[in-house]
Amino acid sequence: MPQTIYMVTPSLNAAETIDDTIWSILSQRGAGNIRYHIQDGGSTDGTIEKLQTWEKRCPALSELLQTKIEFTFDVAPDIGLYDAISTAFNALDIPREAFMGWLGADDILLPGCFQTIWELRQNIPEIRWLKGFATIVSENGTIIHIKDRHHPQRLIAAGLCDLKHWWAIQQESCFWEKSLFDEAGGLDATFHLAGDWDLWRRFAAFTPVVHIARQMGAFRIRDGQKSRIGSSDRNMYSNYWAEIDRCIPHSVRDATLRSLRVEPEAIVHYPCAVYGKHGKWYLSLQQANLNHIGNTTYQFYYRDNMELSF
Repeated sequence: MPQTIYMVTPSLNAAETIDDTIWSILSQRGAGNIRYHIQDGGSTDGTIEKLQTWEKRCPALSELLQTKIEFTFDVAPDIGLYDAISTAFNALDIPREAFMGWLGADDILLPGCFQTIWELRQNIPEIRWLKGFATIVSENGTIIHIKDRHHPQRLIAAGLCDLKHWWAIQQESCFWEKSLFDEAGGLDATFHLAGDWDLWRRFAAFTPVVHIARQMGAFRIRDGQKSRIGSSDRNMYSNYWAEIDRCIPHSVRDATLRSLRVEPEAIVHYPCAVYGKHGKWYLSLQQANLNHIGNTTYQFYYRDNMELSF
């Protein structure tokens, strides 16, 4: 039975970029179905008219691409980004075993993203959470940054993937199982910028994130964004870290990383999915030295039934 991937987008006055975002999702090809919902906060710049056009196009697009596509949107006020995303997810009847994610109205998925997820689900069904390369595109869609970042489970769970102590996890490249989202308690709408950081640390209490050595989604750098983490906007960084500090004080995160950097705890492991033998995906185990951020020692163990617990 074909698997369905469930995606949502929060939008507000996104007429300049929303077409690119929608097309990047609906044009995904592969052996599965797509369910996509956009939650608009009350746009006045023509975004809603664009959404109406896409809603009319979808039946013909689904037939053309030979992929079952269901597209809907709703317009309602919200109290912030994560409230809108939660409302969008709640509008969908997502099975517990299905994979899901969200994409900002500025951002895009890259070709082959969904096909990679469908293949991984078939080859390694125990994966509950995955991410691809950290990728950034310019305002015109040109890829300007690709980084292979590793995120060990212990660091994520401790809240250390905060751009100060360790690299942040790029949300646009993350996808996860609905059952994990439910077990972790979903999104906390009281956050304005760091809601994904909070969600990832709660995910990590249940499972590691599996790294995929592919580009999956991309964050678009442009003026006037809600979140420009990764840009040169120092005020945005300050507000982002202030939200994190209210949840886990900076001094606590500092002390946690110092304790982890004491041998032998300085060596941590994290899982990766590798496309290799016989045209299949396999889990591999890699290790990182916390005293040498950016320097990773790779150790591969091809195992069909590797347990996702480190």
